[in-house]
Amino acid sequence: MRKALVFIFLGFVAMTLSEQMKEVEETLDDNYIEEELEENIEDIDNSLDISRMERDADPEKKRNSGTKTKRSKKKGERRNNKKNKTVGKRKKNLKKQKRIAKTQRKNANKQRKRANKQRKGGKKQRKTGKNKNTK
Repeated sequence: MRKALVFIFLGFVAMTLSEQMKEVEETLDDNYIEEELEENIEDIDNSLDISRMERDADPEKKRNSGTKTKRSKKKGERRNNKKNKTVGKRKKNLKKQKRIAKTQRKNANKQRKRANKQRKGGKKQRKTGKNKNTK
């Protein structure tokens, strides 16, 4: 009986130790991953610093953010002019279309009136007297 209890107790101890080992391995893996990430981030930062230093050292590659080149100013002006022209053209087109539609309506009304006059053949004579059938 004692042997059985000792055996069960040793089984519990082995299980707890295996669980603790798994936790230790997971934490080690997490730490390893974090260390790798930190190293990669440091490498990236260093490479960025190096490239910035090289760029700043070379005056041709250095950018002047405060001043614009003539070419970029011209491009901006062209874009603005195109936008303004398209808006102006739209307004002109709308006004032109309204004017054309108005003149077409007027002409259609005139033609309709002329056609009605021709069909009538002038003024109609009124009939005088009523026709009543008396017996």
